[in-house]
Amino acid sequence: MDGFRLYDVNPANWQELQQFVGSILSECGFVTEIEKSIETVRGKISVDIYGERKESFESKIICECKNWETPIPQTVIHAFRTVINDSGADHGYIISKVGFQKGAYAAIEKSNVSIISWEEFHEKFKKEWLTQIIERNYKIGRKLMQLSFDVTSAIHKKLISFDETQMNEFYAQKESDFHFYTFKEHYLNLDNYEISDQQVNSSIDSFERKHSMGFSSYRHFFNTIMEECNNIIVEWKSILSNSNALTKE
Repeated sequence: MDGFRLYDVNPANWQELQQFVGSILSECGFVTEIEKSIETVRGKISVDIYGERKESFESKIICECKNWETPIPQTVIHAFRTVINDSGADHGYIISKVGFQKGAYAAIEKSNVSIISWEEFHEKFKKEWLTQIIERNYKIGRKLMQLSFDVTSAIHKKLISFDETQMNEFYAQKESDFHFYTFKEHYLNLDNYEISDQQVNSSIDSFERKHSMGFSSYRHFFNTIMEECNNIIVEWKSILSNSNALTKE
């Protein structure tokens, strides 16, 4: 299962490239806007993607998305350097479909501009994305665990009356792998407690084999876990609400 990416498809056009880049940045904790008008020392300009977040070394970034069929010329890079300097952004990224013309890397020397491919953008933000998404699913798993305690308590207090089929379904949901795979430990190198590509890939591979499922990307796997857990949460909240046993979150 080597070679998993955040998205399983390449952008079909520049609009999709903007959307994909914006989504990845948003999921990494940036507040992002697509085709945002910003103030610079030379007046207002429109940028493809503007991202900002607090408590980060690179708190303000601007991305230029070029889904061109030809390499990006130096003139584009020089113009973008001016935008980054004039806007006060911490870093700028030009993302190109097919690369850059000769001399492009010389054009970004001693600047806070990076020129990268769509694939390189994936790699640049993959670990940060995984960290944020695993944390997101972990929080959902904790909420699910609390609700399981609430439902169990309501059953013992006879606030909920389950027949055998309903009881079996509840315990199956409670012990489901979808909940189990919200635990961070599946994705960490336990020597240093950091996200490990090897552990992430191994966990997904194990899940696929156990459930005869196939996932096309990291996003596909982690969003499937999230959606299934959220479905259970909605169901359990409904049960507790109907029994007047729902605790305050």
